Amino acid sequence: MTTDLGNDFAGIPAEDLYDSENPLVPGRTCGSCMLCCKLMGIPELRKPADVMCPNAVVGKGCAIHANRPPSCHQYFCGWRLDPNIDALWKPEICGFLLAINLYYSALMVMVDPARPLAWRMQPYHSRLREWAERAFKENKRIVAMVAGEATVVLPDRDVPIGRLGPGDEIVLSRDGSNYHAELRKKGQGGAPNRSAAG
Repeated sequence: MTTDLGNDFAGIPAEDLYDSENPLVPGRTCGSCMLCCKLMGIPELRKPADVMCPNAVVGKGCAIHANRPPSCHQYFCGWRLDPNIDALWKPEICGFLLAINLYYSALMVMVDPARPLAWRMQPYHSRLREWAERAFKENKRIVAMVAGEATVVLPDRDVPIGRLGPGDEIVLSRDGSNYHAELRKKGQGGAPNRSAAG
């Protein structure tokens, strides 16, 4: 694993990750990994997050791959996009997948509910904390999602903030060497914060 944070996943501008010209890492294929079929919601199929897609066939992949919905067709996990993370970050190995959420300006760590502590294991947790330090400086967030519950990963600690809903924003702040995160409705009181989402 690289230790150069400048070349890390957190250093890639969010909008570039889903640019159709952004190349996938050569040699990385889904293979037997189907975690995105479970963790990601698929609006076109009315499939909620954290439930295995009925079209996912263990050992074979997607039964409707040629005609899969646009949200599936356009999605690639962070492991397929970032050459600076190694095989340990393949979702079926680590127990979570990395996804960009532009609304929250966040790298979402989507965790398999069957392995809820996977993101807290090493080497993952320390790496997420390193990314969080860089992300904070760029007004981005690192958010672990476990069974619908969000936890903001900060450089110095993890802050559970509950369920994310429409109109919510994740507000980050810093007081000296202490980092803070809270969930608010957009436009809700408080002084303007340079780290507020959106």
